Amino acid sequence: MNAYFEDAEAVVRLLSGYLARKRLNPAFRWVKYTESPENDAWMLAMLDLGRVQNLAAYRSQELMTDLRAVAKGRPVYWLEDGAYAVLLSPVRKLPKMVVFPGTKRGVVRIGMRKRGELALSWASLGHVMVAGMTGVGKSVFLRSLAYQMVQDGGQIMAADIDKVTLPMFEAHPALFAPIAETEVAAGALLERALGECEHRSNLFKGMEGYPETLEEYNKAAIRLGEATLAPILVMLDEFSATVEALGGARGNFASNAAQLGWRGRKFGLRVVYAAQDFSKETVGKIRDQVKTVVAFKVRSQETARAVGVEKAYHLPADHPGMASTNLYGYVQAYYLDKALITNESGLALPNLLSEAEEELFARAWSGDRKLSRARLIEWGGMSEWTARSTLAEWANRGWVEKDGGQTNSFCVTQKIGDLLSKSPTAPTGSNWSPSTPSGSPTGSKWSPSLSKWSPSTPSGSPSEFSGREE
Repeated sequence: MNAYFEDAEAVVRLLSGYLARKRLNPAFRWVKYTESPENDAWMLAMLDLGRVQNLAAYRSQELMTDLRAVAKGRPVYWLEDGAYAVLLSPVRKLPKMVVFPGTKRGVVRIGMRKRGELALSWASLGHVMVAGMTGVGKSVFLRSLAYQMVQDGGQIMAADIDKVTLPMFEAHPALFAPIAETEVAAGALLERALGECEHRSNLFKGMEGYPETLEEYNKAAIRLGEATLAPILVMLDEFSATVEALGGARGNFASNAAQLGWRGRKFGLRVVYAAQDFSKETVGKIRDQVKTVVAFKVRSQETARAVGVEKAYHLPADHPGMASTNLYGYVQAYYLDKALITNESGLALPNLLSEAEEELFARAWSGDRKLSRARLIEWGGMSEWTARSTLAEWANRGWVEKDGGQTNSFCVTQKIGDLLSKSPTAPTGSNWSPSTPSGSPTGSKWSPSLSKWSPSTPSGSPSEFSGREE
């Protein structure tokens, strides 16, 4: 018998005994042992809600603290369905440093949690607030976001007042506008971003089908043989200092930053608000627009409370890259070596093409520059469905465009010619390997396959454990 299974039997006896001593009925409907895909061992104990009174007493902060002590220091969680979850296996710890593992199309790789990678689709990430004092990993994280947006075929608008976070992107072809290096220039950058929203609004209005998102617009554009629009990451570093320099929380810059939050999402502009410190007033106008908060070690409890991640104040200052989030618990953000962005001669253009893609594009570029579904099936060994979806993705990235009136035929664009001419290695791949599909990857939820035991008669099944990592 598994040692953790035996531990589960002992733990439920300890919990039952303690509840009885507190004059709370230890009426469990079932008790089950299970393991997560990461091999963490859990004991789940579901209360019989028809036999207990005053449910609030079973989940009080004081009782939960006592139960952790009773369970000999094991983490004990309360599940909203009315069950206790006790971690039987050792608590996982965050690594000290994790090197960025490479990009995945459509996915933002944030870092490693205790039980696996934190990676989200751009839509799931939403607008982001990043806080952190000097030297704890904020700048590295911002570079990682910018790098991944560029690798994903997007563009960058950035304010870098201190000139140390994003200088390696200064001459990058993915820059939508020059990097703003003063507060005044940052204000002008925001106005330009809002101007792009207005421009895209007019394009959306004139597109057939009345698209409501960038994805819908680009699908219609591809169908009609028109140019697609790239997503834009708007990065506002030293946001709080810029707000103060340009009129405070009630000034035009703060108002424009909030406006860009609610307008930009629809048109493919995602905003990153980053600073060493945030105040309640600074956060006020953008709070409702931000979906994800990543807070590294901060200097004050005021900042931690303002961004809604109070644990950020208690993070160790000697653990760069460690952050606390508003939705996903603790994470060790990936370390991105600047050598991926720059090289000895200065700028390093991103290698956006896989070897299989380079081979396909090089073959078309050296011939009539045409790529049809039939050619992808013949040259790349793709299925009909894969060929169709691949051409749509490439058109969305501006790599191919419709070949006149030909429904299923596309031409390779000059953008691919430029990428091929700058490719660090000649294409050698011979087998087509589809890229990782976009979308939100597997998160912390899991549906356990249960081995169950019971002190009485078990029934039912446990709810899915999806508690935040602490």
